[in-house]
Amino acid sequence: MAFIWLFLTVVRPREPEVSAGTLLMRYGLGLRAIAWVIALGIPMLLVWVMGSVPLRPPNGVWIVGGGMVAAGVVGGLLLIETARVRIAVNSEGVRASGPWRKERMIEWGRVAEVSFSTLNRWFVVTSITGETIRVSVFLRGIRDFVRAVQERVPQDKRVHAERGFRML
Repeated sequence: MAFIWLFLTVVRPREPEVSAGTLLMRYGLGLRAIAWVIALGIPMLLVWVMGSVPLRPPNGVWIVGGGMVAAGVVGGLLLIETARVRIAVNSEGVRASGPWRKERMIEWGRVAEVSFSTLNRWFVVTSITGETIRVSVFLRGIRDFVRAVQERVPQDKRVHAERGFRML
C-alpha cells in the first residue's frame, strides 16, 4: 500500500502556470512530514511490533493488521492532499488544483461569497455559478490570501469570513 501512496505523490499533475505577482499556496513542510510519518512510520512501527511482541493469533494479528491498514489509508490520503494541492492567487482571481477535483478558476468579479468553516478551518470562495474553492488555513501564504480577499472582494460578500480573518 505504501508504494501506491508514493507513486500517487510523486506522479504529480503539472504545476499551475504562475505569472509575476501570483501567490502560489501549498501545504508547509511540517504537515507534509506528519503525513509521511502517518503513512509510512506507523505501519513500519506496527511491523516491528508484530516481529518483536508475541501476538496471540488470530485476534492480535488482526488488530495490528487493521491498525496498519487504517494508518496507511489515512496517512496516504493526507500525503496525497499535502503533496498535490495548489492554490494560485493573483489580480485576476483564485485558481485551485488538486488530486480530488478538476482545476477551477474563480475571477474576483465573479465571487458571490467568501465564507469560513470553523470546523474544517478553511475559507470557501463561492462563484456566482456555485463553483467553490476551499482554501485551508494550513496553506503557506494564507495571510496574503486574506489580504487579497479583503482588497478585492466587497465587504458584503465576505461577512461570513470575518471570523476566519480575525483568527489569523
